[in-house]
Amino acid sequence: MSSLLYRIPFDVLLRITFLTASDAVCRAPTELLAMRLTCKTLHQCLDVTNSAQLYARLFQRHFDLSPLLLHSTTTDVNDSTLAEEYVLRQRFLARSRTSSWSDACLASDMWTALRMLAENEGRNAKQLVSANFPHELLKLARVHLQPNHACVTCGGEAFNLVLIWLLSLTLSKSAIARMTSDMRDETCKLLRSYASSAKHPPSGGAALTTTAATAFLDLRCKAPSCGGIFTAANGEAPSNTTHHQHHHQEHTTTIPTLYARRDIPVEWLNPVAFAAVNVIMATKESSPLLIPPHLPETRAIATLRNASGPTMEDFRQFQSYQTPLFADYCYEQEQDSQNQAQEPLRSSSSPSPSSTSSSSSPSGVPSYDYDDSGKSEACHDACRPPSHRRAPPPVLPATHGHGGSARLGQSGSRSHDPEFAQVYGFSDPAVPSPGTFSGLWQGSYMTLAVNEAGVEVYSNRRPLQAVFTEYHCFSPNTPLPSTHDASELASLPARPWEMDDHHHGHHPAQNHRYEVLDGPGTIATTTSSFKERGSTLESHDSVSQFTEGTDVLGSQDRLVQGPPTGGRSLHSDETRQIVDTILFGETTPDHDEAWKGFRYVGRVHADGRVYLKREPKNESEDYLGTWVFEGTLRFGRAIVGFWRSQNSVADEGLEEGARGIFSLTRASEAAGATVGTQNH
Repeated sequence: MSSLLYRIPFDVLLRITFLTASDAVCRAPTELLAMRLTCKTLHQCLDVTNSAQLYARLFQRHFDLSPLLLHSTTTDVNDSTLAEEYVLRQRFLARSRTSSWSDACLASDMWTALRMLAENEGRNAKQLVSANFPHELLKLARVHLQPNHACVTCGGEAFNLVLIWLLSLTLSKSAIARMTSDMRDETCKLLRSYASSAKHPPSGGAALTTTAATAFLDLRCKAPSCGGIFTAANGEAPSNTTHHQHHHQEHTTTIPTLYARRDIPVEWLNPVAFAAVNVIMATKESSPLLIPPHLPETRAIATLRNASGPTMEDFRQFQSYQTPLFADYCYEQEQDSQNQAQEPLRSSSSPSPSSTSSSSSPSGVPSYDYDDSGKSEACHDACRPPSHRRAPPPVLPATHGHGGSARLGQSGSRSHDPEFAQVYGFSDPAVPSPGTFSGLWQGSYMTLAVNEAGVEVYSNRRPLQAVFTEYHCFSPNTPLPSTHDASELASLPARPWEMDDHHHGHHPAQNHRYEVLDGPGTIATTTSSFKERGSTLESHDSVSQFTEGTDVLGSQDRLVQGPPTGGRSLHSDETRQIVDTILFGETTPDHDEAWKGFRYVGRVHADGRVYLKREPKNESEDYLGTWVFEGTLRFGRAIVGFWRSQNSVADEGLEEGARGIFSLTRASEAAGATVGTQNH
């Protein structure tokens, strides 16, 4: 007996289909296929072009509608665009589950995965894991990232760049720990050719030399020539069988818009070299260090023996330095979101209406759904009747600050800034917010060397450390000139007190006004001459050019204490914008005794690029030379990039010196990465 479902009103049919297929989370929507195969009429009516509203609602149920889309200047999300994207994602996930990749669809599938990760708020990541995509990605990388392997059908080098970005966004510390040592070595070997300073340009330049123009956001939704797409904007749906027979003949009054999709070159992505460095550093750190057995156990024992250099305790501390990966960061964010959702339950057995409206989905983020009119509203359970649905949560503001790190209360997908800001139409990537770089940063560096087989590898991991203090130039003041590359470090003052107009010498930077961070989100209104450690501080009545009331090593404590009396909040004057940020830093005394002492001066650019110059503290150690570091801020918590010795600049006609890669992580974040590795 044939089904009589086609006789019911169209809106009721859509509701039944939605309730049937909405539970297909993290699996194929087989119920939807079964409904379409009921009869020819239903197959036509439930087609994506004729029932875009249904697929849009399923998209909201199964995937994330990221605030990136809601705030993007290229986005106008409607039913038709979400419906097309839903079909595209389900086809990609089906191929991942069955490992049935084809060269014809592989490039499109990887771009789809990258979009899902860029817009991830919890559900997208769970969909990828349920489809076994992280494991499939490693298999694809081992094939396509091989030297001299370029699949023309897949897109050649541009496709390989997408694979590396996906690796940096999906690999976790726990996944790396489960690899064999041979697999870890192979992964680093495959990424070696992409983790090269030649693969990334100076800040503000063209990102890659490749001429391939690939669409990162390549889906263009076009109305079919034979008919339109029904949306709520076109009026109420007919409720008789005539609608099912002639629905494809109705024409929409609006042209379907892009789902944040526009053709852009793959070079617009932040250079892939930094993503490769991130993965290599995290992979190398998974192998334990070999501690020399003859070293003293602690610093106290070393002092008694009159021994210099690192101790076993120093090596164990160095081993704890962990480069964070984005997948681990997302896991921590999900745990924080779940803990926040459980707070109202802990405080009261009967949640208030306000706590009910802020409840979260199992993924740790608010669950969005469409009502029967097609308008978006928040709803934890899509099966609730319209009269019982909750009010929509407020849309998160479009903040792009690097320092935000997508903390609790912010969008998880915003943590990609500024790497995907330009892709999503954010024409003005935000400058780092005050406090982003202040405090203790720890990490490591590796040197490029040639192994016994004549292959270049990164090896000899050594510790890095710096306690940074930020100096900001606010509009309408004029900052120091910038060349947007490492050469600008030569024009920066070597010490903060050289910027003080009370200094006996004169540095050109004294003609520019900079203010030092004096607490979380505050700028000091009374400052002092920045003198050598242990010297007397001289107070002044107003903000001078480059002045501060404490030494570099004391800045971390002041950040924890909060704003001093008389400090003014950065948020009290919304017209003040950071136009330049300069960093001064040095190593701690403990690091000086173990690994030698260094001072740093550097600059931060609005796109997240960071340039640093390192010099020895003691003149007797000048033989160590001056090193230049160029890196980028990854998801607000790690600086990864490249370093080179001062004499490695080719255009100076000097012999190429030592060079390699590095990573730096805020001390609290490095500890959190270690804990996260142990927990999942």
